[in-house]
Amino acid sequence: MDKCIDKVSSDCVIWQGQNLECIGIKQGDCLTETVSILANKLCEMMSAVNIDSYDLSCFIGEDCQSLSWEQLFQVMIDKVCFLLSGTTPVDPTPNEDDCPEDLVLVADCFKGGCNGDTMPYTDYVKMIGVELCKLISTIDTINSIVENHEVRIEALENGGTGDCAIPQIIPVCSGASELTNIDVVINNLEISFCIYQDALGNVTDLSNAISMQCANLSTTNALNAPGTMGQIIGWKQNPTSVSDSLSNLWLTLCDMRGAMADLQACCAEE
Repeated sequence: MDKCIDKVSSDCVIWQGQNLECIGIKQGDCLTETVSILANKLCEMMSAVNIDSYDLSCFIGEDCQSLSWEQLFQVMIDKVCFLLSGTTPVDPTPNEDDCPEDLVLVADCFKGGCNGDTMPYTDYVKMIGVELCKLISTIDTINSIVENHEVRIEALENGGTGDCAIPQIIPVCSGASELTNIDVVINNLEISFCIYQDALGNVTDLSNAISMQCANLSTTNALNAPGTMGQIIGWKQNPTSVSDSLSNLWLTLCDMRGAMADLQACCAEE
């Protein structure tokens, strides 16, 4: 009986490892495609390194075709040495008891560390097996994570479980200075904002009030000081905020008061 509670198709699991351009595997490929590519590449490699597929009669004679890659390379070296020095080559007939390992080219994705460009065939196959086991383990881990996410997503879609605690903060000016639920603080801020807006006007009202400054007031002569109003210390040439407008209003008022004081003094003397 199948004891699996839930199964996930390999079409639904994606490869999250690095891109393996040498064999056409990219991050985001589904597991079915990834494993299929690995299997096909492995079959191609096993077919390519099958030394029995080659005619070696010119090296070892017609009677013996069973030879490892390492032995073949040695035969080739011995042949070259014989041609160069006249030394009789070593009998290439393989010994079943001490048959050397075939050397095969290592794929780029397996190079690095202690691995060179070639490896003994058996070691290479073992390494591929180890990597496949790691891949299977990774897939099991991914399946576990996916199942966990499915449970959590379902819980979120159903509105979550348990009560969520409302965050609390200590307000400075919108209520008592003690831990208060943030929804209460926001409500108090809304009430205060509406009160201030009713008293001061909205942004449009304030902008309109700023624009009410007398035309060319900055270039108008001051009443109680030499020069123009724009030459008074602290004068805002182009007021853009309520504070700028209020500053100019006070400077204008002070200039007028100074002029009125001079006028009163003059009248009192007469």
